[in-house]
Amino acid sequence: MENITPKIFSEQFDKKVGKQYNEKGLSLNKQGDTAEALKMFQSGYSINKSDVELVGNLGYLLFLNGRYDEAESKLIETLEIKPDRASSWFTLGQVYGYKKMESESYACFVNTCLFSRNINTTINFLERNLKK
Repeated sequence: MENITPKIFSEQFDKKVGKQYNEKGLSLNKQGDTAEALKMFQSGYSINKSDVELVGNLGYLLFLNGRYDEAESKLIETLEIKPDRASSWFTLGQVYGYKKMESESYACFVNTCLFSRNINTTINFLERNLKK
């Protein structure tokens, strides 16, 4: 796996509007409307590429929709913004697992544990998801 270089933005983004798209996407996803949620996250991303939550949520929805290469790209972007984001490491590990990239997947899950705020909860979560 390549090293992740911190992302530096030279452009200004409309953070308030991007956050609104993210919140709407989260709400739609919670209601089970993943297609519309994905559209919200994509629209929000076009407005604010610097929002780690928004980019991470976009990567996660792309993963859930089987769009693994796109998900990988967005999750790496998320980690360029915030390298210690455990949830993005976890989802990236899942992406690599589906892509049969076992050593990369393993490394991501190790990073998930390293950056976790609660290692016991994270390990239990990983064990539960191992079966999936």
